[in-house]
Amino acid sequence: AVLRSPESSDPFSSVTGRATPTNFDAEKAAPLVAKTRDPILRLLLANRFEQPEVVDTTLKELLASKKPQLDAYLLASGKATVNEDHVRAAELLNKARYLPMQRDLRAQVDAAIVASVLAAKEAGLVKIAADGSPQAADADAESKDSATAAVDQSAALLEAGRAACLRLRQTRLDPNKRSELIAAMEDLGLKREAEKLDQLAATQPAVS
Repeated sequence: AVLRSPESSDPFSSVTGRATPTNFDAEKAAPLVAKTRDPILRLLLANRFEQPEVVDTTLKELLASKKPQLDAYLLASGKATVNEDHVRAAELLNKARYLPMQRDLRAQVDAAIVASVLAAKEAGLVKIAADGSPQAADADAESKDSATAAVDQSAALLEAGRAACLRLRQTRLDPNKRSELIAAMEDLGLKREAEKLDQLAATQPAVS
């Protein structure tokens, strides 16, 4: 397909997956990518033809726009996730949720926020104290300022992840997704809320 990258880890696969096979001359098409006027199309084409500099430049252009586009934030967060920059991915997704979108997509964005925060926690970028408060990810921080910044980052990520969990709690969930959400809530320090959701689920019929 014209828009599909040959890499299986393509951060834009969810967007380009609908592309249909077609015949084209790759050598002639590649030089035209940077001249493509539509930035989203340019971004997808740059990814297809493995032009990382064009991808990065276009993403910066899109994210700096006074009229933010949902696609830009979703694509940028996808790229950050592939690069294992889970903090950046969570930040972008948290900004994206303020843009207009359909309800189902909003739930997917919240789920992605939770996944990014959990990944950041697994990577040691988020730590939670016994009382549920955030801790500095690096206990051996060289200065008070860096330690404070680490706590602030943990706090921001935790707040985003926990808020997304609580929003997802209000959506229709099948048993598997509910179990995953309960586990995520417990992992992010929302133990009381997780227990309540588990108890509530036990009194309700499963969602088909």
